[in-house]
Amino acid sequence: MGAGVERGDGAGMVYRYSWLAGLATIAFAFWELTQLLRDSIATTPWQLVVLSGFALGAIITWATVSYRLHSVLVVLINGGVLFLAAARYLAPNQTVLVFPSVQSLQKMEIELREAWKLIQFGVEPVFSFPGLTIIVAAVFWGLGALLVWGLMKRHPFVALIPPLVVALQLATVDRDPTGLARIVVFVVLVAATVMAVNADERDLGAGQMASPGSWPSGSAARPA
Repeated sequence: MGAGVERGDGAGMVYRYSWLAGLATIAFAFWELTQLLRDSIATTPWQLVVLSGFALGAIITWATVSYRLHSVLVVLINGGVLFLAAARYLAPNQTVLVFPSVQSLQKMEIELREAWKLIQFGVEPVFSFPGLTIIVAAVFWGLGALLVWGLMKRHPFVALIPPLVVALQLATVDRDPTGLARIVVFVVLVAATVMAVNADERDLGAGQMASPGSWPSGSAARPA
């Protein structure tokens, strides 16, 4: 096989509890986001754009890892598709099919600059302008990609820690007093993440076969 391809282990399906914990945390982060953003001023609701970003990040990563592409290629493919999708969303009239033009790049720069000012100085809840929607969608795109990559590559904490960080960051951005219920849910998610990883790792270890040289001495301990 070429140097740009690495062996996939197909372990993603083994981490069933980690999948549940990761999806639950991402759902919680998305709910927190709904408390910060008003309805989109664009024709496409921001909720649909963000969820589509999460789905695309997960699907593209699943496909590329399944084909055993190198992790660098996984990142590059995700980044390229995200860039094309952002250009199409922010400047649909300036793109040629799905490819950005010079005018679309200029419009993208303007939209993202305005979104960054809104992030710095806006007071929530704010209207989700197109640039802000794309930034948030990119974050959830990354969460979907990391969730799939981490669990398929047997790096569960790479998959599960980022959603917790994003959820905590969104709670910090929210200037309303944090309610007890939200704190309890977050603590439960943290505990569920740790327990899910432990349970999945234990199940994964129980299914591994010992090498012939690792069997204890004695005929009773050796396989037939």
